[in-house]
Amino acid sequence: MHMTTSIKSALPRLALIAALVTMTAPAAAQPGRTPPDIAATNKGAVAAHIKQLQQDAAAKGWTFEVASNPAMARPLNRLAATVVPADIEARIETMKVLSPKLLENERRQAAGSTAKRMLQGPVVTCTVASAVCNYQPDMTPIRDQGSCGSCWDFAAMGAWEANYYRISWSKPDASEQHVLNCSGAGSCAGGFYDTVFNWMLTNKVRTEAQQPYVVSQGSCQTMPSGSYRVAAWGYVPAVKAMPTVAAMKQALVQYGPLTTTVYATGAFTAYHAGVFNENANPMSSTGWPQINHGVVIVGWDDTKGAWRVRNSWGTPWGEQGYAWVAYGSNNIGAYAAWVRPVAQSIFTPLDNSQLIQPTFQQ
Repeated sequence: MHMTTSIKSALPRLALIAALVTMTAPAAAQPGRTPPDIAATNKGAVAAHIKQLQQDAAAKGWTFEVASNPAMARPLNRLAATVVPADIEARIETMKVLSPKLLENERRQAAGSTAKRMLQGPVVTCTVASAVCNYQPDMTPIRDQGSCGSCWDFAAMGAWEANYYRISWSKPDASEQHVLNCSGAGSCAGGFYDTVFNWMLTNKVRTEAQQPYVVSQGSCQTMPSGSYRVAAWGYVPAVKAMPTVAAMKQALVQYGPLTTTVYATGAFTAYHAGVFNENANPMSSTGWPQINHGVVIVGWDDTKGAWRVRNSWGTPWGEQGYAWVAYGSNNIGAYAAWVRPVAQSIFTPLDNSQLIQPTFQQ
């Protein structure tokens, strides 16, 4: 359906969208900001590293197994290159105002259409009181980012794809390469996912078939046209970007899988099975969590005291590409964000490109 909006009624929303102009990509990741790389191409070094981690596990009471995997052959600052923007606090405050407006805009777009499920949100299979909640069956297949530090990209699109499926019953395969080339959210040297979601408010992402992933950033091409957009997104309520377990559960139930971060270390790189509880939780001098890697939280298990986490290092890593990460370990959940896709098969969204594009530039 086609809808029109008067200039007068559009101005408040235009001003809010304009506030997002400053949400540009963060500076490239610096090698010193991540733990030391493991020279994993040296099999002797890998074996020594695994042995040391096993000794650490016994001494510190870790409840997870470690083992060699292909991801260890890559520098850690390319595996884990999510960089928190310097102005993150201002971005979070902006979204506190904008997110409700985006949700209301989505509701208005769907009104009068057959998109009842879009209005109601994803089909909920658990509640905040559930001891176990796992949306892993809703996820698309595990991806492998390779030696490009695009974890922020895969974290954004992993949650988006799952939530698209949960509102449309159709599993998409969006192009992370298109996002990497064109969103302005980052590069193979680092980035942050909030700019991806902002960009998708007014830009359509192509399918993987249209633009396959090539493990390097290329120039942005205007064609072919894409199909996938974001209707609304926001940060999970938190104090200094670290939500409580209760707040995370509420967001998972309300919105589905969440894009978030973790502090990846050598132990995390070598994770094989069990509940990851290294409990390395570095903080900034002002009390904000320090992280370096983008992931997706897809559920929880209170009996394990852990989140179910989707990674982008291929299926040989962890439990077929997934992990259990203990509540509170390695700053898991910091800077968590929810995302609401536009389900193209359900209704045709309001064409607001003329309203937003002149002021919303990456």
